[in-house]
This record gives sequence, structure tokens and C-alpha cells, in this order.
Amino acid sequence: MPNSYKPRSYSMLRTSLIGIVMLLFFTTTSFAASEGVPIPPDQGKYSLGLEYNRIFVKDLKPKDFGSYRSMKINSSDQVYVVPSYGVYQGERFKVGVLGKVGIADLKIKGEDPVSNVEKIDYDMGFLWGLGSKASYNFENNLTLSLGVQYNAWYSDLDQANYRDQLSNNITKRANASVSEFQAAILLSAVFKQPGREDISYTPYIGPSFSEVKLDTGTISYTTASSGRTGIQTGASADQHVGVTVGVDVLTVSDTLRINAELRFITETAFSLSVHYKF
Repeated sequence: MPNSYKPRSYSMLRTSLIGIVMLLFFTTTSFAASEGVPIPPDQGKYSLGLEYNRIFVKDLKPKDFGSYRSMKINSSDQVYVVPSYGVYQGERFKVGVLGKVGIADLKIKGEDPVSNVEKIDYDMGFLWGLGSKASYNFENNLTLSLGVQYNAWYSDLDQANYRDQLSNNITKRANASVSEFQAAILLSAVFKQPGREDISYTPYIGPSFSEVKLDTGTISYTTASSGRTGIQTGASADQHVGVTVGVDVLTVSDTLRINAELRFITETAFSLSVHYKF
């Protein structure tokens, strides 16, 4: 189709690409996020989404090997809204930006140097994020997308469990600060539902890179028969390259999009979202 957009859109494209590069080289304190809808909105169009993201397990490298011999995220539930905006659209190339605002919790499981199991739970806290997506549509119905995101959240310590005993006195606590930088390259294709022109399916797959870091400061607590003093649960990601698989279902005259996604290797995670395009 002909390109009818004004020249000023090229300055918007330049600004968007600069933003993507800045995110790619951003030094993070970083956590695992979904890629969601792989193709950004059309230029000048908005969409608003509601997303649930569940991390089942993610292996970590403990920051202080004197306190822990191993550590992992045992689970995390995240719920947030996702506003998106299309900043540029050419004949085949599109660029968009997005934000995230919501809540997230965190559960950590670790082993001390002698293999005693410790579990630390954190309450729901404030989550925010920023990102950008670019896509190129080929003539053979395939689309190649690049997405970059930075997400962070902060949660209050709820309870600790050490050697199957709940803490009865937390003498020193600190909030968890968790964040993530993630980039993904996704290949997708659109399939129309036979007999229903208003419904289409867009499966996608591709590699993802993530850099995750976690910091909680210093924690001290006691249980009925023991306890731990002055421990730190800071950690970073154990694996950095994974696989993302998902599908978009577009319906209701190109305005309502439902997305489901799975992520492997770097983490075992699932997300489900609904997006409405204005």
C-alpha cells in the first residue's frame, strides 16, 4: 500500500530507534517479563491491555555465596495494565512504545552452605515498566519483531521459613527490589479463521535475552529452634537466553486482541492478556 504519512513521522522513527538502543544498553538492576503482543499498534493509534504474568520457577545465582549455595524464584504473580502507542508506520515497518503499571509479589527458595532450605515470601508491591517494539512485515505473510523492555518492582518482606519452621521474630528486614531487562526477536504469521474474516490467529516464536537482578538488603530472623542473622538474598539470573512461544487471537473487527504466551529455559513462565485498540 502507498505510504501516506507525513515527513515528521521520520523524526518520530529516529526518536524511537534511539530509545530502543538506549534500552538495549541500559545497565539494569533487573526480572522476567512477557513479550505479549508482538506487533505494535498502527501509527497514531492507542491500545490498552490488562495482563497476568506467572513465573513458576527461575534459577538464580546468589550474590553472596557465603550465605547461599543455590537460589531460585519459587513463584511470582504479576498483574498490570499495558498502554501502547504506535509512533511510526511505513509501508512494511512499524514502531511502538509501551508502559506497564501494576503489582507483583515474590517467593524465593534457597539452600544455605549445608543444604538447609530457606523460603522467603514477599507481599504484593508496586510494578512499573517501559518498552518499545518494532516489526517488519514480509510479503509472504511473515513478520519479524524486535521487542525490548525494562521492568522493576518493589515488595515488602512477609515471612521467612527456615528448616520447615516459620520465623517468629524478624529483627531486621528489607524490601525486595527486583527488575529485568529483556529483548526478544520473534517470527510470527497471521492465519484467518475459515468463514470468519473478523477473527485471526498470530502464532509467534523466537529467542529472548534477559538480565535479572534481585536485591533485598540484609535480613535477620529467628525460628523456634534456630535462625539466621545478617543474610543477603541478592542474586542475578543463572540463564540469559531462552525461548518465547505465544499466540495472538484478534477478533471483534480488529479491536480486541487476546494473547497467551509461554517462556522456557531462562524461566518457566506463562502470561495471559487482553488488549483493546482505540
